[in-house]
Amino acid sequence: MNSSNSLLHKQSQTSKSVCILQLTRAGDLIQTLQAAKDYLFFHPETKFDLIARYKISQPILFLLETFYENIFYIDEFSASDYTQECWSARSHLYDEVINLSFSPISAKVAATLKATSYKGLTLDSDGKISVSDRWSTYFYGSVNTGSYNPFHIIDLFRFIIGETRSRVKISTLEDIDFNKILLHPFASLERKRWSADKWADVTSKILSSLPDCQIILVGGKEDEQEALELVNHSILRKLKNRVTNLVGSTSLEDLWKSLPEIDFFLGHDSLVGNLCALKDIPCLTVALGCVRPWETTPYASHSFSLRPSSKCFPCFPDETCSYYQCHYDISSSCISEIISDLSAPNSTRISQSQTILSKDTGLVSKSLVYDGIIFHSLLGGNNAPIGEIVRTVYFIAWNFFLNDIEINLPLPKISESGHSSLLKLTEGLKYCYELFEFGKRYSKYILDECLSLTPNIKNVKDNSLKLSEIEELLIALKSTYPELSPVVAFGILERSNFCNVGIKELAYKNFSSYNEGSLLCNVIFDLLTKLISENKQLLNIRQKEILGEGNG
Repeated sequence: MNSSNSLLHKQSQTSKSVCILQLTRAGDLIQTLQAAKDYLFFHPETKFDLIARYKISQPILFLLETFYENIFYIDEFSASDYTQECWSARSHLYDEVINLSFSPISAKVAATLKATSYKGLTLDSDGKISVSDRWSTYFYGSVNTGSYNPFHIIDLFRFIIGETRSRVKISTLEDIDFNKILLHPFASLERKRWSADKWADVTSKILSSLPDCQIILVGGKEDEQEALELVNHSILRKLKNRVTNLVGSTSLEDLWKSLPEIDFFLGHDSLVGNLCALKDIPCLTVALGCVRPWETTPYASHSFSLRPSSKCFPCFPDETCSYYQCHYDISSSCISEIISDLSAPNSTRISQSQTILSKDTGLVSKSLVYDGIIFHSLLGGNNAPIGEIVRTVYFIAWNFFLNDIEINLPLPKISESGHSSLLKLTEGLKYCYELFEFGKRYSKYILDECLSLTPNIKNVKDNSLKLSEIEELLIALKSTYPELSPVVAFGILERSNFCNVGIKELAYKNFSSYNEGSLLCNVIFDLLTKLISENKQLLNIRQKEILGEGNG
């Protein structure tokens, strides 16, 4: 065998075939593509197939076809049709099937595919939903169930696929031009977007402050009427010639080809922003309603977000809201101020801000890169909201716990109310730790009985009941301390998937799960106590300064 044939033989032996299921929205398909591309860069022997919904994938097929070996479609979600729709994919034997959809129907589709191993949701031998890998367990328990997940969706997808490294570029944001701003002021839900009136006001302020700026307005057919309301608004009467309305007349492929001419993206959370990030275009996303900017903003180190400080933000899509308070908690002038700062020579206020913007203008965050992982960080300030504090701590703790990476991320500074909230949270964390320790104890009792020459079945049953009580108490703990939901949910989901095993193996797995829960609580507790200690000193200094000023 010659050397070239040997090489081909070696490559065929080491190649890896992976099928990804992504049955949700076009934005998720783009995020999946970005994660898979990062994985392929470090593992070039991998071949990816995709199963997606036909109608959702067609507008971005020009991108998907350049990466995936095969694309299979499914649009019928009835129990009688889903197997027939992906019959072609079922004829393949994959090394790995990765379901990144996290819906019950996608678990059924995944279960019909042949593979050596599975990640994400699938079905066990009893037809129940099952998830075996740890990052999928984290995703299923933490994403879309609360606001304390600190990871971007693309990073989570990449972790699940099997790679912690990424190719995200670290940008210094020097010399940004604003000659052409791509504006996409639309969103799928009313709660996620400002009105045409407010966007007209924003557009007017930007054009007035940047005399050489042109704004390119883009959107779908469904956005045409709202776009006309915006461009024909009376406030833009003298500036209308600097707004180009392409809404409803440009395909995503044509938009993609024109992106090299764009200097900056502005708009709501959308597929368009994700496309701009792929082209390394700086972005500013206005996050409203149920949008979680730290999860879904354009994936790049030069990505900014503007979000409200409303206590109800972010909400859930199924929650009723008649007023949309979050829409009014950000002023329209804030965007022009941010762009003005970014366009100024040697500007440092946004990229290295030392002050948080005031309540009526919203909170500005920037994507920062730590060990190749994006963290969407609030810029500056001494009054970080409790959610921001918890996400910062979790970013460090979960990376250490699941990725075995020590992240050197500065801890935020907190207010007196934040200090009190953290003290309360540590009490909940202590209780969580105690429950995990009890879980270890009763799991060990069961394991000891199983290893005994004369096991006592009654003791096994009694201790199993104790474990059931612990699980119920953990569920109750989530309600009292919602910030601890990711920690509690991870363990509960992990243990619920210990099925089809003997009592001895189940006891051992439960013991290991509770033990790791205790270790995770220790890591989080250490970070919280460090944060509390540091900020207690700062609070004392601030109080002395205030008292000194008062006496003066």
